[in-house]
Amino acid sequence: PVPVTMHQRSSLAAQLGAVIRPRHLAADAVAVDAKFATDVPGLFAAGDLCVDLPSVASAVAAGSAAAAMVVQTLIAAARGLAPAGAAGAHGGPVLR
Repeated sequence: PVPVTMHQRSSLAAQLGAVIRPRHLAADAVAVDAKFATDVPGLFAAGDLCVDLPSVASAVAAGSAAAAMVVQTLIAAARGLAPAGAAGAHGGPVLR
């Protein structure tokens, strides 16, 4: 067996302040939560940038799901609501 370690071609996520966490194959994967959000407000990541096992199918699926989270976050911000999964301010409404 030949050991494989993947590296990002760009350090943009790190430059923007995203947490970089080594994974099994990726030496510099971007840490995201279940909704593809990084620790930096408004910064999302998906696909080979943050997964253990890269594949075209996984990247496409993750990119689509991350795009939905971005849209939901933008809609919530435009309406003054907290994004789904976030606690509403002072018990206020939460967009779901």
